[in-house]
Amino acid sequence: MKRLLGLIGPSLALIALLGAVGESQAGPLTLVITAADAATLTITGGPDGTLSNGGNTLTVTNIVAVNSFLSSNGTAAQFNSLSASSDFFPGGGVASGSFVTQSGSVYFNTALAGTGVLSVQAFQGGFVLPSGPSGSMQSNPVANFTSAPTGSSQTFTSTYNVAPSSVPLTSTSTGVAQNNYSPSNVTAIPMFVTPFQISNLMTFNLLPNSASQATDGFNGSTRITAASVPEPASLSLILAGGIPLAVFNWIKRRREAKA
Repeated sequence: MKRLLGLIGPSLALIALLGAVGESQAGPLTLVITAADAATLTITGGPDGTLSNGGNTLTVTNIVAVNSFLSSNGTAAQFNSLSASSDFFPGGGVASGSFVTQSGSVYFNTALAGTGVLSVQAFQGGFVLPSGPSGSMQSNPVANFTSAPTGSSQTFTSTYNVAPSSVPLTSTSTGVAQNNYSPSNVTAIPMFVTPFQISNLMTFNLLPNSASQATDGFNGSTRITAASVPEPASLSLILAGGIPLAVFNWIKRRREAKA
């Protein structure tokens, strides 16, 4: 009988674990901009940005100050616009899948000294949904190149907590005519840990175009989903079938031991 209880105990503990959801401990939606010389500018709200939609949207409102930071640190690439969004509030994420996105438009200003290299990281911590034993991370960047010379590029990487990270997705312009790309990939998350952080990183390398302004209109989304688990009714059926089988095997072994 002790061996039978040993089989039932872990099963019930697993069910309790699957049903447990921790309390959300919100980390603010954040953008970190890195210039060509590795200097960084962090935006979580004022004075350079504004939070709205219950804290789920961060819009950079002081583009002039951001572009001044970039040009002062060796970057000729400048922003037309920049924002980030998530579905953290009000419940620490969404059971069907939680996301963090970034979007905007970046261009090469040929009047400035410097390169077209810069990166933007968007992240938020404290997610408790979705939950489950394991899951996946979907990466979906979009690149819209206009007047961007051949070789101009953007690279997008998603990260769940500090690991795993997705395989980088790079889109490269094929010429100054408008060209668009929307690659995607899925990365397995072997085990969920809550609360967790969703992060993505967009890196740009725009090349100058003396005849027209090289531009990349971009969007990048990282979405976390949980692997499906049996519903309570299904779990009841599993236990209903599993416990009698365990009893039968236990009785069988007892009889064989006495024979």
